[in-house]
Amino acid sequence: MNDASAPAAQPANTEDRTRMVPQIDLANLITKAGGYGLRGDEYDAATVTLASWHQVETNRAGVIIDHEEIVMAEVGQSQAKVKVAQTGRGHWLTGYDFRNSIGGAGCAPGVWDRVAFNEKDDAIRFYANSAKTWFKRQIESGNSCLSARARDEAAKMIDLLMRVINPAPPAPMQLSLF
Repeated sequence: MNDASAPAAQPANTEDRTRMVPQIDLANLITKAGGYGLRGDEYDAATVTLASWHQVETNRAGVIIDHEEIVMAEVGQSQAKVKVAQTGRGHWLTGYDFRNSIGGAGCAPGVWDRVAFNEKDDAIRFYANSAKTWFKRQIESGNSCLSARARDEAAKMIDLLMRVINPAPPAPMQLSLF
């Protein structure tokens, strides 16, 4: 067989491609609205300003009312979800929910987010990488409360999350002549 006709090798599914995820920096927008650390009426006014700019409906804290939750990976008692909300301007604000048998971390998408994404898939890949880091730290933490089973679940979660970060290329399609 001629080497030129052999299919190209696919990269291993270990590379961190999230460095290539384009992000929208919202820090200047938040600064113009009054910045972080506001309280009372100033905070409420800034939240309304940011919600108007993003063209979204929020609660008083600036959390977007209507958002979607996507399970990126789940093994036993471990789960990684991303929360996404498309704004009226077309970009995506995000939150996350990572958990295992002894704890978790999370937040909801809101107008005080410092980063947005142009594409929903970019947001999902970005938070899949964040979840991978979270579960890796769980394994490496040495926390005596984390059972061997929970460590095994975390390792499986990392593998599943790598598939979200670096999805397999679509299988080639065979064209039919008849």
